[in-house]
Amino acid sequence: MSVVMARFIPGEERTHRTLAVGVAALGVMALVKGFRTHGRRRILGTMALGLGFIFAGAFFGGNLPSHGCEVAVTMTGSTLMICAHRMNHTFCRACMRCSHSAEGVC
Repeated sequence: MSVVMARFIPGEERTHRTLAVGVAALGVMALVKGFRTHGRRRILGTMALGLGFIFAGAFFGGNLPSHGCEVAVTMTGSTLMICAHRMNHTFCRACMRCSHSAEGVC
């Protein structure tokens, strides 16, 4: 079944790039909202570094020595984005503006 489904997925590079842009857009929206609330530049720095790694893997991965290097670069970027989200979430939990808001979220 998965082999059949794989035939409907566009080329690997195009899919990788599309997913990178989509994930980056969603991540940036969430992190920028948290930055506006908390003003922690560390979050933006970690996010920017993570995005740099993700886009490097997606758009320049073919120039790396191996597919393993491309995966490592992409995973490093993903881990940095996860760390930025975790930091943002930690600030939200500690913030009076977030924990007592009508929505309960930042």
